[in-house]
Amino acid sequence: MNISLEKENFKSASFLRRVYSETPVEGEVIVPDYYPGIMRVVKTEAIPYIRSKEIRESKVYIEGNVCFRVLYICESGKINGYSTAIPFSQNIDIKTDTIISCFVEAKTVYVNTRALNPQKLYFKANISVFADCIAETEQCAVKNSEESKNVFMQTDSIETFNVVCETQKPLRLTDDISVDSKNVNTILRYDSYIIETERKSVNGKIIVKGDLILKILYTENETSEILTSTHKSSFSHILEMKDIDESCIFDIGYDISDMSVSLLSNSSETSSEITFDAEIFVTAVAYKNKKQTVCLDAFSTDKELDISTSEMIAQNICNVKKEISVRQSADIGEYAKVHDISVLPEIENADYYTENGSMNIKGSMVCTVFFTDTEGDFTTCERKIPFELQMPVKSGGAAAISKCIINLEACAFVEKDGSSIEIRMDAVCVGTVSVLNQKGVVTNAEITDSPVQQRNSGITIYYADKNENVFSIAKRYSVDPQILKTVNEINDVIDNKRAIII
Repeated sequence: MNISLEKENFKSASFLRRVYSETPVEGEVIVPDYYPGIMRVVKTEAIPYIRSKEIRESKVYIEGNVCFRVLYICESGKINGYSTAIPFSQNIDIKTDTIISCFVEAKTVYVNTRALNPQKLYFKANISVFADCIAETEQCAVKNSEESKNVFMQTDSIETFNVVCETQKPLRLTDDISVDSKNVNTILRYDSYIIETERKSVNGKIIVKGDLILKILYTENETSEILTSTHKSSFSHILEMKDIDESCIFDIGYDISDMSVSLLSNSSETSSEITFDAEIFVTAVAYKNKKQTVCLDAFSTDKELDISTSEMIAQNICNVKKEISVRQSADIGEYAKVHDISVLPEIENADYYTENGSMNIKGSMVCTVFFTDTEGDFTTCERKIPFELQMPVKSGGAAAISKCIINLEACAFVEKDGSSIEIRMDAVCVGTVSVLNQKGVVTNAEITDSPVQQRNSGITIYYADKNENVFSIAKRYSVDPQILKTVNEINDVIDNKRAIII
């Protein structure tokens, strides 16, 4: 009767390949009468905000708003701005019911606006929603045991990771901005982004600090000059995280889920008060890597073993961070004055190179330039500035999955020769990389009734090659690997070609 060696189940987490789904968002909006009538649309932006996500069975359900921001020429010939929000919902089929965590983001792939009449706009956008999911996996392998008589196992370690805990907590930031020396007439548009300045774990809590940077484009009241004002609002946030310790790896994200900016009141002839209200979802996930001992091969000196093997795939996780600095000239055509630029960083491709253990990230900075041409008309143009960076990954493997984002930290421009500008951007690529390791492991082993064929008594000389494994030699001759190492004073792997006494 065959006797099966003891087996054990390895539970771990694994990042799945990114999945996405596209959804259209459209609608007609009546512009309030206190906005000047629309004569010509100059530029429309569609900013998707994710309000909530929910995992149910094998699908992720997402609710959000698309904020449409319009720059337009009004009946008086002046530039003006208007914004509105249209809700959207989407679900993504992950095709597995073992999802334990999910990160979602959205970006606009198409936007269009038409003025149906001076007080009515039609908006349309296509929004891609991306999901990076973590699933729970379970794999079985023969357990490393020293109690199995005359059974010898070749073992190795494989590193896996698990999700320790996850939490999300909203943060509300409200502040009034005083724009000195200028009287604000109209807010045209605004950009906002978050810079994390500090994070630390203390007694089961994560404390994060950062700055919300808000850049506002507006027109001055008396001269109608277009100006910008940049404001920094600092915040500190505490998130409860059970079971974390110093060995944990953290992934912290900041998602602006809502933002409104409005002119509050004119306090004097030379300054104005602007108020903003932002809702930010701060998400923190704690991971922990763990080394698992697995059996790669086995044999017995008494009975034949019936062995089944399979490939075990495991992932371990590490943090990555790399600063990006881009300085590049862009030809935008002849202009009279450049008023503003907005930048949207995008990661387009992420490849892992096993030879040097690094992620190669390729992407682009999508820059929208707002300027007045030589005929005095307001116009915009879009330029893509590519970037590429390599990020070393701490632990090597056969492949890797990157869950990284590009956080913009500063952008500016310098006018050059009347047809081109130099765009300057500083950003940081930050996130986590999950490295895949693959090993052939013994998934089932049974001791049969068939005895091992005994070799002839006496001394055998075996000539081993460099880097040959002692275990494979011991298995071939059905001898105890430890005795083989002791007698020949060798390690698990042969250093150089030599004779081995068996």
